[in-house]
Amino acid sequence: MKNGKMLLPALLSIALVFSLTLPASATGASTTVPLPDYGSVFHWAVYGSRPPSAMVPNTPEGRVTPMVTVGWGGELARWNPYVSVEEYTLTISSTAGGTVTTPGEGSFTYTLNAVVDLMAQPEEGYRFVNWAGDVHTITDVTAAATNVTVRGNYSITANFVSVEAGNVGVKAGDWIKLEYKITGWPAGAPYAEWLKMEFLSVDETGITSRVTTRMSDGTEQSDTVPMEVGASGGGASGLSGLVISANLTTGDSIYLAGHGDLSIEGETTRTYAGAKRTVVYASISQYEGQLTYCWDKQTGVVVESSLTSDGLILTAKATETNMWKAATTQPPSWVWLIVAVVVAALAIVAYHRKKRKTPTIPTPPTEST
Repeated sequence: MKNGKMLLPALLSIALVFSLTLPASATGASTTVPLPDYGSVFHWAVYGSRPPSAMVPNTPEGRVTPMVTVGWGGELARWNPYVSVEEYTLTISSTAGGTVTTPGEGSFTYTLNAVVDLMAQPEEGYRFVNWAGDVHTITDVTAAATNVTVRGNYSITANFVSVEAGNVGVKAGDWIKLEYKITGWPAGAPYAEWLKMEFLSVDETGITSRVTTRMSDGTEQSDTVPMEVGASGGGASGLSGLVISANLTTGDSIYLAGHGDLSIEGETTRTYAGAKRTVVYASISQYEGQLTYCWDKQTGVVVESSLTSDGLILTAKATETNMWKAATTQPPSWVWLIVAVVVAALAIVAYHRKKRKTPTIPTPPTEST
């Protein structure tokens, strides 16, 4: 009986704990806490000498009704709504030739979905090209004044280029065609056979081009692509490096969208579209592959590119253009000398044959007076 009297209070206290774990409204301490789209609310309850434990809050229609509970000694546990706010780091930098004035350069912390103004200011002799890096939530990557919506940890760079570097070497109406050769391509999958660029309009630093791609299944796709020459832009279909500034030399720096900054490694002479051309070239090791570009030095247009990656070899080479004339094949000078000697010999032989065949007409006698 004595044990039964001791067990009864223990059972009653256990029952009390569970029966009094009620919504706050049931205890006369009702309150509601707005729940932001980017946060969540936790309710921490203290059970006497036990560690705090988390309770699942009641969240009807995006709002929170905190719960209360009773500790072992019958004391009402305090509730403490805690809003967990997601924060991300936005890191901003710039290339030589300018700065980011808004919000500045460095690392900044923002909450999820914060809209941050961006302002890039070029120095004298330079111009703004574009924003690069984690730019998928930037409103306009080619505008110096724009904004970005923060939805993660982003690193963004403002690209500037020397005004002189934006030397456009093509004109409206120019076009060039490159043919592809591919090995290691999956069997049955369509691949590009050729690409043609037609330059529709040209200003001091930019080009509008129509890029047409012919696929092996007979289909063609055309895109109108704006290009910043200093940035060798071209965003449609992931195009990059189609045109750079004209007359660049070894060591000059260029920016390729999607690849970053690289330097011209050298120049050489090769034959493209039927004519010998001076070209500059550069290579990029990226994504476990090797990408090489060759650009015509005089115009800045790409004349050859190759990609090698994981058994895939893709090459593109210029085969036709209206920007230069295909050179006619001229025979060596010694050939012309032989031809001249033969022609002269034939002329001498023909002269002697004609002389022998010509009949002699006798001269009639004259009458004497």
